[in-house]
Amino acid sequence: MLRQDPLRATEVARKLFPAVEAELMGQILTRDAKFYRPSISMEAIWEMNRFAKAVGLLSSPVPYEQVVATQFRGLWSE
Repeated sequence: MLRQDPLRATEVARKLFPAVEAELMGQILTRDAKFYRPSISMEAIWEMNRFAKAVGLLSSPVPYEQVVATQFRGLWSE
């Protein structure tokens, strides 16, 4: 939905954030909409784990299935 009408997010943001920030969110979403993907790769989670361990936020990696709602995988390509 955000790819089709990114400014729609501004409507929602106005209910939750001050006006200036809500407008900025709409502009950023409009600018970046073509990059949105409904999936997160295993490589992305691996890199996030690596970073979090390196800065001391994690002592061990968190499994992909605990980070990503894999039960919705079928919806990612729709």
